[in-house]
Amino acid sequence: QSLAFSSAGDKLATGSGDKTARIWSAETGEQQHVLCGHRNSVLCLAFSPAGDKLATSGEDKTARIWSAETGEQQHALCGHRNSVLCLAFSPSGDKLATGSCDDTARIWSAQTGEQQHALCGHTDFVLCLAFSPAGDRLATGSEDKVARIWNAKTGEQQHALCGHDDFVRCLVFSPAGDKVATGSVDCTARIWSAETGEQHHVLYSHTGFVECLVFSPAGDKLATGSFDDTARVWSTETGEQQHVFYGHEHHVLCL
Repeated sequence: QSLAFSSAGDKLATGSGDKTARIWSAETGEQQHVLCGHRNSVLCLAFSPAGDKLATSGEDKTARIWSAETGEQQHALCGHRNSVLCLAFSPSGDKLATGSCDDTARIWSAQTGEQQHALCGHTDFVLCLAFSPAGDRLATGSEDKVARIWNAKTGEQQHALCGHDDFVRCLVFSPAGDKVATGSVDCTARIWSAETGEQHHVLYSHTGFVECLVFSPAGDKLATGSFDDTARVWSTETGEQQHVFYGHEHHVLCL
């Protein structure tokens, strides 16, 4: 996504097709910094957990790390061979993961900008990624219909989550880190064991792409949003649908 609040809630970052990202005061609405450096549209951005850094990525095949305090560029992360579609900081803030149209994900040092691992295994665009709450695993989802779980320290693939019949559009770890949920263009969400890669539940009932999903803080519920204009809540223990939220007149794109 190209919109993000800092962890303290005092800053808002935006990314644009004008090749810039901007940092604004969430209290006053005043523009604090214009981040210039990308040579094409800014597609995604995220604040570090401490809120002192902002990472951005774009169609120019790079990701960049900036000081959120001064707006100065700290690192340009060069290595991808196509647009960088998604990124995420590790919970400790010492790593940044990026996913690209070059079919790879990469893990970088957020301190030095050095590439630590190139995660090769997907055979199509990497559309989404997420660190586990402990930061020891990274999950990636791709247009190759597969989600994969990697060891974030070694870069080794631990599990390939096979079952979806179309692109994996979104994924998230449970708060305890023991489960991964994935959402797909095949109109299903699925819940998997992060420990074994085993599929626990297939969540059927959406009639459009599953575009977004989120676990409840306790991890006992999963919410999904879809191109069928509904959001739904499911039990993560049984896979049963608990609620359907009707009312939107167009796609549910975020939760």
